[in-house]
Amino acid sequence: MAGGEGLAGLLRAGNAGSNTAKDHVTVLDMALAQVPEHARPRPGDPDSPRVLARSDSAGATHLFAAACRKRGVEFSFGFPIDERVQAIVDLIPPECWHPALEDGDELRDGAGVAEATGMIDLGSWPDGSRLILRKERPHPGAQLTFTDVAGHRITAFLTDTRPGVIPGQVAGLELRHRQHARVEDRIREGKQAGLRNFPCRRRRAQQRPSRLCRLRSATQSRPQTVISTRPTP
Repeated sequence: MAGGEGLAGLLRAGNAGSNTAKDHVTVLDMALAQVPEHARPRPGDPDSPRVLARSDSAGATHLFAAACRKRGVEFSFGFPIDERVQAIVDLIPPECWHPALEDGDELRDGAGVAEATGMIDLGSWPDGSRLILRKERPHPGAQLTFTDVAGHRITAFLTDTRPGVIPGQVAGLELRHRQHARVEDRIREGKQAGLRNFPCRRRRAQQRPSRLCRLRSATQSRPQTVISTRPTP
């Protein structure tokens, strides 16, 4: 996403897996090709523009992370809550949990953020990868799940952004990752624009309708971005 609109899209077979890293790399390359040359990342250049790839846990694959690193793109991937993560939540001292943030630097009620990089082996991930956890009291009436720990909803993400780059430290990183949820709005708009029902049966014939749907979705998201970023008189 750039300014809210989709940069690229890839039609896949209906039985394609959600964590097919090869497809993620393909879409990443397509998206970077849409970015103006002066704004593309330049691996190894300290003055390179900073570009971030965000994804839910389906994108948390070693191949995709390595592809991001090779292209000079930082990553922020959702990390699965497995037994390793569940086991370390209670081992983190209370003073290491920091209040989570909302937009506008307001505190998120009942939510805390902590870094757990040294508590889990991340040796198979690119150097500098960091694991950030968030625990939060579920909303009243919410059903607990098997990944909850001591009555708290646990989420995690993996990022290679260096310490001190994002204001707010780990809370700022968590807020940045959580803002990825806007992609769900783009998906909903894309379905409303026609991605839900294509007129053709063959995948090759769907390319043009797919591009038209993405264009329509982009025209819907761009005015929202312009309005939300216009300075107040």
